[in-house]
Amino acid sequence: MRSEVILELKGADIGYQSPLIEDANAFLKSGEVTLLTGDNGTGKSTLIRTILGQQKLLAGEIFLDGKNKSLLTAADIAHKIAVVFSRSTVPAHYTVTDLISLGRFIHYPYYFRLNEKDKRFVKEVIERLQLQDLRNTPLQQLSDGNLQKAYIGRAIVQDTPIIILDEPTTHLDDINKQRILNLLYDLATLDAKAILFSSHDKAPAIRISHHAWTIKNGSLQSALPEDLSAHNLDTVPKNVQRLPTVNASDFDRQLLYGALQKQIGQDLSNFHISRQSDFWLLKRDHLEYQFSNISALIAFLKENI
Repeated sequence: MRSEVILELKGADIGYQSPLIEDANAFLKSGEVTLLTGDNGTGKSTLIRTILGQQKLLAGEIFLDGKNKSLLTAADIAHKIAVVFSRSTVPAHYTVTDLISLGRFIHYPYYFRLNEKDKRFVKEVIERLQLQDLRNTPLQQLSDGNLQKAYIGRAIVQDTPIIILDEPTTHLDDINKQRILNLLYDLATLDAKAILFSSHDKAPAIRISHHAWTIKNGSLQSALPEDLSAHNLDTVPKNVQRLPTVNASDFDRQLLYGALQKQIGQDLSNFHISRQSDFWLLKRDHLEYQFSNISALIAFLKENI
């Protein structure tokens, strides 16, 4: 899959009366996850609002799919960028299906109803998120993890090339944090989305990220995630594991990721692993290997990478 630049900042000053971030130059590519880090108050949320057009750009330019964002309408931007915030007001009386369906309405006037193709898309996303047993559940009755998955589902059905998430793992336990991060990785690598997300949980976030944007001393710095420590921006070891793309049920994927994180320390981002009916399939470049169980797969990786 070829990655293409879908969003670019050129000499951008971000802030209010005075800049929080000056002369920012960075880009997002399709098929890649970019981690946004920085201390509280450095401008992460302000940067996100500026990209979305909710905050005025003080200087410089932002290009969205090759077009200057200043020439785009709010509707144009909504067709290119979906956003998920860490805490949103939960609509009263809405179910999981109601919330996720909202993502389709950017494509229609407010008085339209979803057609059968839209409804199938919503159903597919609900099943992909493993929320089918909760499709008619009121949002107020969801756990924090399932509620966050529902909001991400709304962003998915918006069907934009970019998804931006502001602290998507805040308030979640470790298991749900990893599930959300795995989902973001899959959206990039399987669906060719450009993912930008902010997080204070740097160690797990780094493992699924291809690039990092870090705000420090009024500057937006771009780096590889494993290089963050080289800039004295984090305490995460440099040789951080990069996980493979895994196509499997949530349960099987969690088992595999757990085993890989404990037993394999190398970069695995060039591998694709999928769960078939009765075996695991590993692909790299043009080669394929089959394994009857996770232990056999792990043993192979230990010997061959």
